[in-house]
Amino acid sequence: MKYGFYLFKGGVYKKEGLEDYLEDAGGLIIQESRTLYELVITLAIPSEEEARLYNIAKALKATLIKTPLVGTEVVVVATSMSRKHLPHPVCDIAEYLRRYGAKTSIIGLSRGGGQKGDLSPKEKRLISEYDLAIVVLGNFRYCLQECKRSLYDGLTIPSVIVGGPAQINVPSPHLYVGEIGRINHRLRRGEEIKKLEEIVESTTLIIDKKREEQSYDPPIIDPPFVMKVIKEQIPQVLEQPSATPLVLKLDGLRIKLPYEKYVDKVRKIDLEEYVTLEEVADIEKALVFDHILVRMLPESEVSLPEKCIFGRKGLSQRL
Repeated sequence: MKYGFYLFKGGVYKKEGLEDYLEDAGGLIIQESRTLYELVITLAIPSEEEARLYNIAKALKATLIKTPLVGTEVVVVATSMSRKHLPHPVCDIAEYLRRYGAKTSIIGLSRGGGQKGDLSPKEKRLISEYDLAIVVLGNFRYCLQECKRSLYDGLTIPSVIVGGPAQINVPSPHLYVGEIGRINHRLRRGEEIKKLEEIVESTTLIIDKKREEQSYDPPIIDPPFVMKVIKEQIPQVLEQPSATPLVLKLDGLRIKLPYEKYVDKVRKIDLEEYVTLEEVADIEKALVFDHILVRMLPESEVSLPEKCIFGRKGLSQRL
């Protein structure tokens, strides 16, 4: 089942009508926030329900926005957090991507002074936990093209490279957005907002391409469905202090529960009759924060003999 992601804005009193619709349509609420009068909900619904959702939003006099980056986890990377590489627009970029639904984190590498570019094995593994990286560099063309090239060449995920020069050559699948290097103020001017929009467009382009590639060999069970089941079977996750205790990714999700305490419960989650999560997913410990990372296996891997679950009742119906 393919899901679409949307941002719903309306009055707080309209939530009951939306929840009734989501229960009927097989959708789910990903994140919810509210003020005194306004309700803002990020939600996922089956793609075939799009027209009906727009009708529901119209009947409830609510605003509905399609959010292309919901269901993605993006890391914004700075070469360091020292004065050598500050000030930079890292925080503004991360905050702007959140407006379009992406869940963002910020990482400061240990480059320090000089023109060092290589990533350490630990940094490579940490960045690889995300769907996409935004690498924020400086203003000097030689530094970006020569010294820092090994930095983005070493990434195992696609990235958007951000720097001061108007244009530099970066290898595929990376994209480059120029004229936004070291800046000593908040990005508020018109031309600066246009550059933030350009970063969003480049990010969306890469994510759309990854989703298209994924469609040829999709996860055996969709991450939004797994997210819904986890909420039902491990309600403790909703008690975590984080605003997003479950973070959707393109091929899985991040569970913000202590790994050692909850990993066995996560592995034994019942998805379908006779099928547990550990049979259709790779489950491992995140490098930092003690989170649980779940990567759903694609259909081609689940069909391998060593997985031994292709023909089981629940999964065979899905396939």
